[in-house]
Amino acid sequence: MLPVIWHVRETALPIVRRRCPHCRADAHTPTGTFRVNANGKLLDVWILATCRSCGRTAKLVVHERVRVTTLDRRRLDGYHRNDVDLVAAVLAEPGTARRNNYRLDWDGAWELVGEPPTSTCRVTVSPGRHAEVSPLDVLAAGLGLSRSRITRLVKVGGIVCSADLRRPTASPFTVEVAAEVVAEVVDALAAEQDDQFSPTT
Repeated sequence: MLPVIWHVRETALPIVRRRCPHCRADAHTPTGTFRVNANGKLLDVWILATCRSCGRTAKLVVHERVRVTTLDRRRLDGYHRNDVDLVAAVLAEPGTARRNNYRLDWDGAWELVGEPPTSTCRVTVSPGRHAEVSPLDVLAAGLGLSRSRITRLVKVGGIVCSADLRRPTASPFTVEVAAEVVAEVVDALAAEQDDQFSPTT
C-alpha cells in the first residue's frame, strides 16, 4: 500500500468564539498582538482580539499580577515582540481558553499540503503546530469529495480513518483509501480539469 503524507499548514490565526458583552456576537479576530502592563515587579499580559460585529476590543488574560522573574525570558521577549506564532500557541493553550471562556474556530485558517492519491494508499496526516481540524474536513480537502460522500464511504469501508471523523484534532492520524475510492477521486479531478479548460462558445 503506497504511503502518502499530507500536512495541515496554518495560514492565519483562528477565530476566537466568545460572547461579546457589548453586542452579544460570538466571533472575535485576534489582532496578533499582546498587551503587557508592568506594575513594579508584577506584569499583566493580555492577547487583544476584536469583535467581528461591533469592533470592540477584548483583552484575553494570559497572566495577571505575575512576577517578572517567574516568566521564561524567551516567552517574555515574545510578548514584547508580538510574536504571532506565540499568540497562536498561547491561544491554543487549554488554560488560556478556560480562563477566558472561549473556543477556537480554525475554519478558513488552514490549508492542506499534499497530492491526492492515485492508487490504493495509506495517508498519514501531519497536523499543524496548533490547529485542531476535523479529519472529515481534511479528507474533503485532500480527496476533493463532499463531506457527505466521505461519510458514506467510511460507513461502507472504502475509507478507514484512525480518528473520529468529526472531532477536531491536533494529533497525527492515518487514513486508508481503497482502490475504488481512488478511482472516484481521479475521475473527479479529471472532470474538474475538463471544466476548467472546456472551450467557451
